[in-house]
Formats: sequence, structure tokens, C-alpha cells
Amino acid sequence: MENEDSELWINYREAQRGRRKERLPIRVGEIMELNEMGFEVDQKSPYHFRINKRLDLFPTHNRWHDIERNKRGGAYNLKQFTINFFKNNV
Repeated sequence: MENEDSELWINYREAQRGRRKERLPIRVGEIMELNEMGFEVDQKSPYHFRINKRLDLFPTHNRWHDIERNKRGGAYNLKQFTINFFKNNV
């Protein structure tokens, strides 16, 4: 029974990695579109972007961090979140 559970979790984690790998390029593309909209996009790593020297975005898990206010959270769509963030916090 324990072997079956272990194998089940191994398969689950492997499938999850595959799903993340598939969606990462889509989310990165959306973040890079912000550059075309006038935002300053600085790619710190394949998994970390800084927008306008203030907002860090982590597309793998749709997470964000406001450097100025030291607040963090998640968003369904990082591109739309970023547009709204700077519209309301400038």
C-alpha cells in the first residue's frame, strides 16, 4: 500500500511539473506584452520579472510582490493585475 501511495505522489508531482512547464511560456509572453504597453519589464530570471522597478512577478505560481509596500499575493492573470496595480498605485 505504501509503495502505491509513493508512486501515486511521484506521478502527481511529475504531472504537475509538466503542467507548469507548459503554462510558463504563455505567462511569460503575457508579461513581455507589458513591455509593448509602456511598462519597464526587467527579467531577473526565467521565473522572476520586475515591472517598473517596483513590482516583482513570479509567473510559475502567479504570485507578485510589491517592493515598495512589502506586500505579496497572488493573481489569476498577472498581466491584468499589473495594469490595474499601476493604475491604482501610481
